[in-house]
Amino acid sequence: AFQANESEVIVATIGSFSTGVNLQNAHNMVFNDYNWVPGQMEQAKFRIVRVGQKNKCKFHYMIGSKQDEYILAKLEAKMETIRSVV
Repeated sequence: AFQANESEVIVATIGSFSTGVNLQNAHNMVFNDYNWVPGQMEQAKFRIVRVGQKNKCKFHYMIGSKQDEYILAKLEAKMETIRSVV
């Protein structure tokens, strides 16, 4: 329904939508929960950044606690390390 423009919002977990789902009709993604594996977070982002995407994609991160801040900081540090090696 989402891909057919019959719905404007889709709610899913990173685990269920990190691979094999094309969400190029979307251009905003909200992360409410974080996965300790940065590759899964990146893979989830790639669901909307696809060939044929017509809009600039934006990613929003919900931070509701000190734990969320800590996890997000660690994920960003991990991704920076991965980018510097690759």
